[in-house]
Amino acid sequence: MSAIPKRLVALWESTQVELQGSYSPQRVLLLAKYTRETSWLRVISILVVTPLPCLIVTVWIDALPLANPSEGLAANGVFLFREYYSYVVMSFLAFQQFRTGVPELPYPNKRLVVNTVIVAALSVGVLYAMTLGIGFPLPFTIVSGMPAWLAILSTSLVIEWAKKIRENPETWALVVNMLKVWMCEVALVVIYPPYFYIFTTLSSMGKMGDEMPEVVVFNSEVFNTLFVSYCMQNSPSIGTTLSVMGALLLQMVLSLRDVNIAVEVLEHLGRQLEQECVYQDHRDTVVKSSVGGHVLTVLERAIAFLQEETPANKRCQDQKTEQAAPIRHLGGASVQPAPQLTEERNDSRKLSSTTVQYTQKVRQLLYLTEFLVLINYVGVIIPLIFTTYLGVMYRLPNRAYYSQLADLTEGELYQALQNVMFNCSLKVVSLALLCWVLQYKLHFSAIHQLAFVLEKQWAGVQIKLAFWVFYNVQASLQHYGAVSLLVSTMAEGVLTG
Repeated sequence: MSAIPKRLVALWESTQVELQGSYSPQRVLLLAKYTRETSWLRVISILVVTPLPCLIVTVWIDALPLANPSEGLAANGVFLFREYYSYVVMSFLAFQQFRTGVPELPYPNKRLVVNTVIVAALSVGVLYAMTLGIGFPLPFTIVSGMPAWLAILSTSLVIEWAKKIRENPETWALVVNMLKVWMCEVALVVIYPPYFYIFTTLSSMGKMGDEMPEVVVFNSEVFNTLFVSYCMQNSPSIGTTLSVMGALLLQMVLSLRDVNIAVEVLEHLGRQLEQECVYQDHRDTVVKSSVGGHVLTVLERAIAFLQEETPANKRCQDQKTEQAAPIRHLGGASVQPAPQLTEERNDSRKLSSTTVQYTQKVRQLLYLTEFLVLINYVGVIIPLIFTTYLGVMYRLPNRAYYSQLADLTEGELYQALQNVMFNCSLKVVSLALLCWVLQYKLHFSAIHQLAFVLEKQWAGVQIKLAFWVFYNVQASLQHYGAVSLLVSTMAEGVLTG
């Protein structure tokens, strides 16, 4: 490859968030333990249950029938209650996000509930005052009410945490990181691109490295997939379908390319490790590339190194005289740790540079695969949530006030659902192919890794999923003023070019 293409590739890779991080050693071992001990029934249950809370919260709000916005504010008391409910949900999610992201700072459940209720009430009060002064429906209601809500919620956080931060200054870095993520989410309500700058400037001191894939994907990718779902619903044209297919295929090819490059590097390092005899003592377990006729997988080898409490010695000797304890094969979804060492030498030395490099590459690969499985999972569940929401909303009275549902016939509804589900089916194929490649190349269950993230970071996943689904599906409601026109115009602009 010539110099210019190499520079272009390097520039492209430098902009990919998934290529800029790595798992911590502790997270690798936790993932291995989870993969080894978690049943397939539990894994499938987690994948199925994850999208349900945000769907329930979003659909419930439209169970309350609204009056026509043309009847004025006096006739729309239910809408004000709906707004209060919306602010309760959004405030609770925001407080919970800060509480989850900064666990070192206490935030009792009672205080969380009280502050949520107060912030929501004050925010609705400000919105009501603006509506009295400007008129109903208030133009761009969501955007217009955002500054007041942010100010009230921020003030509440300052009152709650200012003293505690002064007493524990180390927590300030965590608070700053959460503020960046929060501001990014707010910015995405208005514009999409700022997410990349925010997520690539989060400091390593913020201790968010292991959580970064979930934070990025469940903000940017959920937002992006919802927008694509709207486009697929509104345009059954062949051109749109082919464009979506082309984009997904390109994304799939680039993702598999990144995985393949990482695997090739690991295979090269593995061959170097085969030239080294790594063991503790003639009485101890030998950690080698192959034991008893079984070739260690990438993860088995890395986990064996990471599990050593003290570095192993390196010495070359005749393999015929070596004694090895049996190592169980990593079959299917299981990741088995190396056997516990029976003794440790007092004069143990550092692991070889090849071994250190190998474990680092494995950690980077796991970071990459987490990004990829999360992106594809979001690409599957968001269309499912969206189609379920459309199907339910079509039978509720409030559908008359949603621009994308008001004049939709039953035949058009089924066509819209088919368009969205076509996009979902492409993501299912992409996810299945990715899982197959990882299983074939690494003997590693990507589905277990996906369930690991969804379960261990349940709060963060639910906060972001509920936030974006809850916000986006309401954006076209007539009671929110011109914002519904803006959403429709944006979608039409993308589709027509």
